[in-house]
Amino acid sequence: MGSVVDMSGPVTLNPSDLGTKKKWKLKNNTKEPIHDLYFKTGPKSLFEIEFPWGDTGNPPDVRKVTVKEEGFDDGSKEFDDETEGKLTMDPPIGPGCEFELVFEFDDNFEPKEYIELIPTDAEGVTIEDDTSTTTEEPNTGAKELLEGIGKALGALKSMNVKTPEGMLAFDKKKQVYVLAFEDVKPFKKKAMAVQHVKRKLTKYDAHYGLVETKRKPTRRKRRAKG
Repeated sequence: MGSVVDMSGPVTLNPSDLGTKKKWKLKNNTKEPIHDLYFKTGPKSLFEIEFPWGDTGNPPDVRKVTVKEEGFDDGSKEFDDETEGKLTMDPPIGPGCEFELVFEFDDNFEPKEYIELIPTDAEGVTIEDDTSTTTEEPNTGAKELLEGIGKALGALKSMNVKTPEGMLAFDKKKQVYVLAFEDVKPFKKKAMAVQHVKRKLTKYDAHYGLVETKRKPTRRKRRAKG
């Protein structure tokens, strides 16, 4: 049986690189109901590309999240390949309650990739405690990448090989660079995906033992002869 993750504030989970479906058991130790659960995969670098030396600028996308809690129907919501989003719990997850989150991703996790979960209250304020820490972003090797591109283009030019002019375009909204050898198309703003998870209460008080009940006498109708 897997261990239970203490959620007394934001938590960072490091999935293995095996499989695209992950399950975590968590306990709400925030001492107040969790109304919303914000998630984000990372790290995202200045460049939205995978780096060959192990770091990443393109973490896995979330496709589906399922919330499981004893006494409630499972609530599942699908996402359109999002690296960040929010689940609104209805009803909220109470203090001290244990629950499960099952995430389905579009790709495996690299060694330095992670998913961050942030609980919020009824006002949308992040619930934190004194032990919460921020996730450190690793060195993505952007400097080395630029130097390598420059050396490659310089070598081609020295051999009188015609090369396209490289260009770095910076998107202020997404805070990323895009490397291209042609005109870069304008970026489209993407709103954060928010899903409302409606969970129906199914747990009722149980009555154990034998309960004597009185049944009304019934009369069996006689079939007519002939």
